[in-house]
Amino acid sequence: GHTRVIFRVVYLPEGDRVITCSQDKTVRLAVIREAKSGGEIRHSIETGKWVFSLCFSPSGVKIATGHIDATVRVFNVATADLVLGPIEGHEDYVTSVLWSLDGSHLFSGSTDCTIRIWDSDTGDPVGEPWRENTDGITSLALSLDGTRIASASRDATVPSWDTDSGSQVGEPLEHKGSVYALAFSPSGEFIATAGDDETVSIWRAPWWDETQK
Repeated sequence: GHTRVIFRVVYLPEGDRVITCSQDKTVRLAVIREAKSGGEIRHSIETGKWVFSLCFSPSGVKIATGHIDATVRVFNVATADLVLGPIEGHEDYVTSVLWSLDGSHLFSGSTDCTIRIWDSDTGDPVGEPWRENTDGITSLALSLDGTRIASASRDATVPSWDTDSGSQVGEPLEHKGSVYALAFSPSGEFIATAGDDETVSIWRAPWWDETQK
């Protein structure tokens, strides 16, 4: 149903619905009946701006989206209504958004080289922006226990952060080119990264040994 580039595809927790965001300024929610027969579009959310990123709240009730106009918006899944935002504070594209495990905060990464935290009820900023990457942030990933965030960047590094303090954890992982994708393993022990150097690298999380102690 999209008419331009699709940037992200995400499943709802139950696995029977999928949501996509696009350069056509829409977010589309589809119900997946059978994997072989495709899906039925439940509804389309007109956002008015390119949508680079999206994520679900832990309950699956809300969707957070990151936009080309440097804002974050929050929509109700069932009604498609805007319930929060636009949340302003970034100075460039918002390329990634994440929800904290308890649903109280939103994390956003941007090509302005910062990660910002927001109160998910009010949209107010929480603390100061995190600054370690020296070029645009392309993606964020949250560890399964919710205590760490890793950020991929065009500066070829992947630093990790403590979600409570905002302090960097360990040394950044390093590629030989811009990094565009990353994911935690199910156990949380490993981080997979991929980028312009045409490699997929798997790393042990910098904090893993200390965590196990």
